[in-house]
Amino acid sequence: MIERIHTFLALTLALAACSSAARSTRTADERAGGTLAEARAEITPLFERMQTTANAHDADGHLAAYAHDSALVFIINDQAIHGFAALLEQQRAWWKNGTSDVVYRLDGDPEYRMPAPGLVVETYFLKARRTLADGTVREGRLAVTDIWKKRPEGWRIIYAHESSGSAPSATSTSAGSTDEQRTLSGEALLVVDGEGVPVTRSFTATDLASLPRREVRVQAHHATTPSTFSGVSLSDVLHLAGAWDSTTPRGAWARSYAVVSAADGYRAVYGLTELDTVVTDKLVLLADRRDGERLAANEGPLRLVAPGEQRESRWVRRVVRITVRRADQ
Repeated sequence: MIERIHTFLALTLALAACSSAARSTRTADERAGGTLAEARAEITPLFERMQTTANAHDADGHLAAYAHDSALVFIINDQAIHGFAALLEQQRAWWKNGTSDVVYRLDGDPEYRMPAPGLVVETYFLKARRTLADGTVREGRLAVTDIWKKRPEGWRIIYAHESSGSAPSATSTSAGSTDEQRTLSGEALLVVDGEGVPVTRSFTATDLASLPRREVRVQAHHATTPSTFSGVSLSDVLHLAGAWDSTTPRGAWARSYAVVSAADGYRAVYGLTELDTVVTDKLVLLADRRDGERLAANEGPLRLVAPGEQRESRWVRRVVRITVRRADQ
């Protein structure tokens, strides 16, 4: 009997200790970031401002709730952007310094989780509507996950992940192929990076449509008749990405080259002096259409066409990245 009483007293003391520890933990948690309901109440007005500034294409206002430091990480599909300064530069480019016509709207209510004190995971979906260069209206859908952290200045996003895909539009009966989805939804088709550019730059179909259109008529390898390829000059793309301009030292420019990479890993190299229209009449075309139609899946959505070359070893198909390097690096 006495042994049972001792056992009961031991259990009672253990439960009391657990209860006290739980109260202590809750108190610490509340000091660190409060309850989920309290955190959500503070995050909601910040999130609402993000939506308003997104539709105003105000990059500075939209990113005000992001951590303003180099530790910030932003993932979009297969591209990583590190640091607030780089993200701000990229967001301004995506929204064309406020001139974009894309319109966003929430698709359902955001979901919130608190995996640890002072951290909140927010997940939501957006529908994006934009007008392409040919006047076609298309819609895309974004899945977004943000990780908010309670900091001395308030709740801030320290990590964000966006992935995109296209949704059928009013004039479309299906979403189409993967490459067509990327073109129509406004997803990045091309990334330009490397030591030779000031900041990694992503190009959507709309970005490329802002450049002068060029076309060439050539007979591709194994083709029985010539085709008309249309697109933009590779030189114009590199200029827009900042690979060189009037201030670039002549020596640095002359020893620079671009590595053009395909989705399957194939690569080809062009010297920048081969591309700059100041020193050559040669046109290397980054094509997106063949005889007026979007490129087929086995060569698009982007490919290179270099008229005048005896072999097509540098006519890279399914171009996804251009990396600018210096010969001394």
